[in-house]
Amino acid sequence: MKTYFKTADGNLFYTHNAAYNHARSLQDKTIVEVDENQQPIETATIEVEVEETTEEVEETTEEVEETTEEVKEATKDVEEAYEITDHKAEETDLTALTNAQLITLAKEKGISVPKRATKEQIIELLTQN
Repeated sequence: MKTYFKTADGNLFYTHNAAYNHARSLQDKTIVEVDENQQPIETATIEVEVEETTEEVEETTEEVEETTEEVKEATKDVEEAYEITDHKAEETDLTALTNAQLITLAKEKGISVPKRATKEQIIELLTQN
């Protein structure tokens, strides 16, 4: 004897799993096992735990928001550390340059350098801007 699984909207399925998956999208989640003449053999109802699922989604959303805030704060910390490191590296690199190179760098940045400026004075001008 062939059996089918009938959902509340009248669709027939060969397997309970297929009927189950379809019934999840229906308001009435009843699945009835029927014979070839569509006479009921057995009735099973799917219970969906919507409230628990909604709570889980809300909790997960809160966790994601908290994590996002933590990532933003960590990003700020990293950016600040990078700026400090970059600034220190720039100062260190400047001392390795010659006066001519420092003057060229200052001109590229639009900084005017007095004719008789010392290396230290040029570096100070560069680090102030």
